Amino acid sequence: MTDRERLKNQITALERELINESRGKVIITGKAIKLREKKEQLMRELDELDRKEVDLLNFQRIPFEELLDIIALPLIADVITEIVAGVDSMLRRNGCEKTVFSHYTSQIRSAALAIVDTLNRPDLPRLLDHDDTLVDAVYKKVKSFIRQRINITNE
Repeated sequence: MTDRERLKNQITALERELINESRGKVIITGKAIKLREKKEQLMRELDELDRKEVDLLNFQRIPFEELLDIIALPLIADVITEIVAGVDSMLRRNGCEKTVFSHYTSQIRSAALAIVDTLNRPDLPRLLDHDDTLVDAVYKKVKSFIRQRINITNE
């Protein structure tokens, strides 16, 4: 088991324990506070581990075409984050925030933000600062693709 898997398993176990400790309580307990602090500390360790792994990539030795894929990841992750935010909003408006889709969007958002944060490096271009046009274009293209290929009626 890798260090990353070990940390993820510990975080998951702490999340379950924190949920059990907080269930049915109005005021957070001391034990819950300690569990939350431990979880946050493990999450910081995981983030640091991810940053170190990214640092191991020697960007100068990677062919430019392959480097474009690495640079595209945070842009696509930003598109996904935008779509997930829209889905979350729609679920809340329609009283469906406790469905499995809400769980999926939470997982997707976490992963997308992790990609953006992990690849947010000073030696990579600051494309995320200027990607609103790209986000809108990709979102519109995906919706257009769906409309063209799926017959959806409101009956």
